[in-house]
Amino acid sequence: MPGEKEMMQQQQVHKSFLFGCVSGLSSTVLLQPLDVVKTRLQLRSGISSRLARKNGMTSVFLHIFRSEHPLALYKGLLPSMVRIVPGVGIYFSTLTFLSNHLNLHPSPVQSLFVAAVARFCACVALHPFTVIKTQLESGLFKYSGMLQAIKEISRVGGLKGLYRGLGATVARDVPFSSCYFMFYNMMKQSELFESYFVVPPSAAHFLSGIVAGTLASLITHPPDVIKTRLQAEPQQYRHAVHAFVDIVQTESPRTFFSGILPRLIRRTLVAAISWTVYERLSVKSIS
Repeated sequence: MPGEKEMMQQQQVHKSFLFGCVSGLSSTVLLQPLDVVKTRLQLRSGISSRLARKNGMTSVFLHIFRSEHPLALYKGLLPSMVRIVPGVGIYFSTLTFLSNHLNLHPSPVQSLFVAAVARFCACVALHPFTVIKTQLESGLFKYSGMLQAIKEISRVGGLKGLYRGLGATVARDVPFSSCYFMFYNMMKQSELFESYFVVPPSAAHFLSGIVAGTLASLITHPPDVIKTRLQAEPQQYRHAVHAFVDIVQTESPRTFFSGILPRLIRRTLVAAISWTVYERLSVKSIS
């Protein structure tokens, strides 16, 4: 029979999963249009890509809104929800389990390790929905919905097609979560915002999330561009190294930061909302 401490830790893991799902759902529904715009900005082909090179994020948003349909800004919402909602739950519950099991009040190095393991588990488990989401958002595929996308991707590329770009996704998500968790804990433990700006805990969590999300997004954006190219334009690139070399040789280094503004806004707000909701709902904080 597990002791009282073990039972409380198990309850924390279950609560972490539930709270992560709630926070992931709220942020995904609210911010999906930014992800659609980001994907269009990162493509090499298509009208949105040409508009982006001339006028940037606003022109792409307006083009989608006017020439397609306002609801086109929510393309890929279902696979995004399937990926992010349980993904955030898996991430938070894994963080809680590792923190409890290792008895961590994490230092920066420990934060990097714990968050890397947690994000890797979530990333690999739900990667097929990342591929589907990206292709739906791109506007280059005429799928009627998520189920047709799964069938068509499986028919053309098999299991390999559903895991296309996994390396680039891991190279993006694992460092993002590691850097984010490290920066977030550093600011939270230093009580930076409470001390200097005299704000309530919820506001401090949100502001810490904004700063941590901004830093982590800037560090990990180039792999995000490569991931999008591999998944939305599979006919042009064989693998991540090929995409990287091709961009270097035929385009500009600035290409590696295409779509940075909508991703910066979205990832920063998603992370801040998720952690604020999680910290608010949790009986005991992970850290």
